[in-house]
Amino acid sequence: MRPVGSHPWIPTEQPLSISYDEASAEITKWNKLQENFVSNLIQSMRNIMHSSHPERYISAAVSPDVHLAHYLLQDWNNWIPHAVDYVTPMSYTSSITVFQNYCLQYDSLELLQPCRCFPGIGAFCFDFDAQQIKPVSYTHLTLPTN
Repeated sequence: MRPVGSHPWIPTEQPLSISYDEASAEITKWNKLQENFVSNLIQSMRNIMHSSHPERYISAAVSPDVHLAHYLLQDWNNWIPHAVDYVTPMSYTSSITVFQNYCLQYDSLELLQPCRCFPGIGAFCFDFDAQQIKPVSYTHLTLPTN
């Protein structure tokens, strides 16, 4: 009879003793490995699609905050133009100020300047009165001039 709480799949030896900094470094390496996997997968899918349909565009709906996107394994500011043709950050908010700040963040990214970024407005967040339709005008900040 096994003792209560034991199981053959649960190791009986003591867990490794590592510092917080060591654990944090390992987690960062693991996340970067996964992020690279996602980026490579997207690049491979683009190559396959463009080999048979070069006229088609590839887009990605991505996290609205580029600085937090890495936690979601989305290196989307580096996906353009190598892996996707444009991104649509899911900038869904009922706050015009928050939406405007997102758009200003997108404009500040040098990699996005020659490419396309179409912030999503999250129409379901609005009652569609004149005041709340203003975010649509802010999306033009990120469109290319050509």
